[in-house]
Amino acid sequence: MENNFEKLPPNLLIPELLTRKQSLEHAISCIKQELSKAPLGKLWTSTCNHTVQYYQKSDETENSRKYIPKTNQKLIKSLAQKDYDEKILPNLELELYHLNTTLNYLQKNQIDKVYQELSASRRQLVNPITMPDKQFAENWLALEYPHKSFNENAPTLSTAKGERVRSKSEVIIADTLFRMGIPYRYEFPVKLQKFTVHPDFYCLNLRTHKEYAWEHLGMMDAQEYATSAVEKMAAYENAGFFPGDNLIISMETSASPLSSKKVEKIARNYLI
Repeated sequence: MENNFEKLPPNLLIPELLTRKQSLEHAISCIKQELSKAPLGKLWTSTCNHTVQYYQKSDETENSRKYIPKTNQKLIKSLAQKDYDEKILPNLELELYHLNTTLNYLQKNQIDKVYQELSASRRQLVNPITMPDKQFAENWLALEYPHKSFNENAPTLSTAKGERVRSKSEVIIADTLFRMGIPYRYEFPVKLQKFTVHPDFYCLNLRTHKEYAWEHLGMMDAQEYATSAVEKMAAYENAGFFPGDNLIISMETSASPLSSKKVEKIARNYLI
């Protein structure tokens, strides 16, 4: 059975909850400030001859209400807003309370600690619901897959970790990913609809556990190459790979070559 538990891991969820917490705290502060300046009493309405009439009530007795002319929209709206604010405030405070409780628990990382505190021998015997990023990356990288062969006359280009690639630009990308600690598979086979492609790099974002295909288009100033590249991108999109979502595209021309600085910027945007 597929384990969907990791679809929204704590290291991705916590920043979202912290953002929500800040929004709640700001809203609560603003509402309390507005309530401190709100007019006395409550808004009471009645309908007479299909016309709404407005009153300001100082308490719950019938005699405490005072008619508000429709021309006094400022008072009418202020009392209506006060009524809304008084009702919404306890709901916001209750959500903030439960949010703080959840954040406190998630930040203690109790679920991960259960596995981390097992002995090494026991870890090998269980399939954890979550696992440390290091082991997750090791398992992800351990997958064996068929590699494409190289032509006899192809240049021998190696990466920092001794992996053979096909171009100097791929050396730059591979070495940058390796230096940044980003797991990748070189030319991992990805099945599109009717055929299989081998993206230059198949990368893993360890923070989100999301996978990305990375295609480098290295001769975009050559018309035939550029035409083929457009067709390849269309095939990716037809198979559910979209640039900026799960497909990373880098490009270069002879006048604008790829640099490690550019690769690092792209990697930080998608893979960190």
